[in-house]
Amino acid sequence: MKDDGTDAAKLVQALESEKLGASRAVSQNQQLKEQLTEMENAFVTLVSDVVIYIDLILIYFDFKKFIFLFIT
Repeated sequence: MKDDGTDAAKLVQALESEKLGASRAVSQNQQLKEQLTEMENAFVTLVSDVVIYIDLILIYFDFKKFIFLFIT
């Protein structure tokens, strides 16, 4: 009879440990999702900035070509 109580206590302890582990995993998963979203947003901003800089460089070279043709 005493063994049944000990087994039940061990089972409850094991279940509590599993519950805590699952809770930590869910929390960590949420943090990782938030970090991924932040990284995705940073990547989109970076790509957008690169496109703007490429446009500016192309405008500069077009302007330079126009000035060269105007001078000659």
